[in-house]
Amino acid sequence: MIRLYKYILIGVLAVGLFSCVKEPTSADKIQRNWQLEVYESGTGGRTNLGEQGQQLMWMFSSNASIGQNYFQISLSPEDTIFGSWEIQGDSVLIVEQMPQYFPTDSMITHFGRDGDQSVSLFDEDGTKVGHFDNQGNFNTHGLIRPFRIVRLQDTFMQLQSEDDQAIYHFSYQTPPATSFISFTTISRGIIGLAFLLFMAFLFSSNRKAINWNLVIKGIVLQLIIAVLVLKVPYVDLVFENIASFFTNVIDFARVGINFVFGQFGTDPQEVQSPLMTFAVVILPTIIFFSALMSLFYYWGILQK
Repeated sequence: MIRLYKYILIGVLAVGLFSCVKEPTSADKIQRNWQLEVYESGTGGRTNLGEQGQQLMWMFSSNASIGQNYFQISLSPEDTIFGSWEIQGDSVLIVEQMPQYFPTDSMITHFGRDGDQSVSLFDEDGTKVGHFDNQGNFNTHGLIRPFRIVRLQDTFMQLQSEDDQAIYHFSYQTPPATSFISFTTISRGIIGLAFLLFMAFLFSSNRKAINWNLVIKGIVLQLIIAVLVLKVPYVDLVFENIASFFTNVIDFARVGINFVFGQFGTDPQEVQSPLMTFAVVILPTIIFFSALMSLFYYWGILQK
């Protein structure tokens, strides 16, 4: 019966592992520095930028900690705009331009019934670019420009502006691989490995029982895995998926913590201060993971 449970659990883990494999989305692919190669106007004109395109970079990045995407677009060597971007429906790129200055052409003053007064600023095209509220605070209004993603690959992107139907062709040059292997790094790794072996030998309760043949085989196996991870992309992907799977498993503990302690805050779905302590957040995760590992030991998945 235990063997049956073991096979069932291995099957569940395998399904969970493969479910963690995520295909890169358009938002993932677009986060790089693109070089503008060709510009096609909405009227059919085509311009190959050549060397000039090297100065026209469209850079997209993301700050995951605050959930904000940023872009920097060079329309010309002298004209660069900044702002935020997002992907809608995996096929439309929305950029919201936030210029550093707002050239205004006209303004409209609004008077409220209670005496409040506000001022709206407009550019020469009639687009609202700023607003003064009743308190004198100035709020900028981004200029939103939608682009349809025609093609998006690892090294090529094609966007079409929905405003003037112009088409932009971009290329991405993969940066040359840099080797971090040097005499210093190798010697540092050897010293660290020797130190760990020495400490294990020093604190061993039965040094005569150490199987040095097994130790050497383990070190060689680690070296082989390290070379495969560094040199073979598919092996690296496998280990990333394994890490993602265990990250998702640990997230189960976070869900349980929020279920138990989230009700003591203003948001029942999230633990909040002052409960963000070691005893409330970290310790339950350790208990959950320890119980899971004990179950693996009991079923023989992990060796004692």
